[in-house]
Amino acid sequence: MKSQTSESTPIITFSFLSTESDLDKWLDFVHSIFRPKATREYFLAHHLNDPKAKASDIVIAKLDNEIVGTVKVFHRSIQVLDSTNGKQGEKVVNNNEEINNDEELEKPSIGMCSCKGIGEVGTRSDFRGRGIASSLLNLQVDKMKSNHDNDAIILSSLHASTDASKLYGKLGWSAIPLHFSKLKFALSKPTCSAQVGNKVVRIEVTNFKNENLHVLYENYCRYFGFLGVEIRSEEYWNRWVVHESKTHQCNSYALYENDELKAYIIVGPDDKNECLKVKEFICDYSENSEKRLEYFFKLIDHAQSETIVELSQISAILPRPVAKFVFNLSGKIGQSLQGLTHAGILEEYQEFWWTDNGYMYNLVKKPHEKSTLTDLIEEEKHVVWKTDGF
Repeated sequence: MKSQTSESTPIITFSFLSTESDLDKWLDFVHSIFRPKATREYFLAHHLNDPKAKASDIVIAKLDNEIVGTVKVFHRSIQVLDSTNGKQGEKVVNNNEEINNDEELEKPSIGMCSCKGIGEVGTRSDFRGRGIASSLLNLQVDKMKSNHDNDAIILSSLHASTDASKLYGKLGWSAIPLHFSKLKFALSKPTCSAQVGNKVVRIEVTNFKNENLHVLYENYCRYFGFLGVEIRSEEYWNRWVVHESKTHQCNSYALYENDELKAYIIVGPDDKNECLKVKEFICDYSENSEKRLEYFFKLIDHAQSETIVELSQISAILPRPVAKFVFNLSGKIGQSLQGLTHAGILEEYQEFWWTDNGYMYNLVKKPHEKSTLTDLIEEEKHVVWKTDGF
């Protein structure tokens, strides 16, 4: 494998881990780089709970048998615009009728592409500035190109800090901004009991596999045409999503209507334990915006009933395309939004509350020569859930 030398330093060698038994030293190293923000157990869980993780996904730089740098790849699939078949978008229809103008959107032709996530990039402090991280990243990209000849498109994705984004930009990654909207609701006391046929269950590890959430999630994301969104298999749900939700001290709830799964939510308290924060909300894509709000408040009511203190507010920080297309809240500030058990007042709706410029992509393998990143992912439809972060 590649090596790096200079007159003043010994040889630095680069290699991929070959067996799971090599993980122990690597775990010790990444823990030393990222502590106290993350524990050794955190990185071990990231590896064990990832259905596609292998030791050979990790490349390291070594000096005298000591690890001094590393980069890990996470194997994912994401939704992109299908730029390979030339299909035109189509109008979304609901119950055989075109949806209202205020909810109208064009349903693009969506494709799936292989996405190799870059994570756990670290160099020992006394070896920084020597190009080690760049060499490790280039080795991972070379491996992506050589091992996936059957994939029409290969993207590499990562989330970078402001400082690190400069390095990634030089090596081929480009930022796609992810806009977030802020929704703040004031909740009244419950106005009625739950309707007959409705029930909410807390999703536990033991019953998670029976919820079929992966089907609801896939239909929802495809209907709204979100791009960059993670495609989650059932195994990925059972292992990764459950673990990441618990790591962020969140609970998950599923809502059924006449025994049919209609919506779920991932929610947790804010830092001061003063309001609930919605991390993720998915519902039956065929319902109108009023029904989606009913599902939302019903789930919130159940989540609030399990908190230690009675909360009067909820705050949802959601990707802008989700808030825009799911809730259709424009012009409803100060209005009462009736849910199944709550009358919620929308106190605040900031459509462009915050923009995260840290999500970056590298088009490693193009569908055709003139393809660009924006041929695959449009900023206005770009959605990434924090649950899928690595």
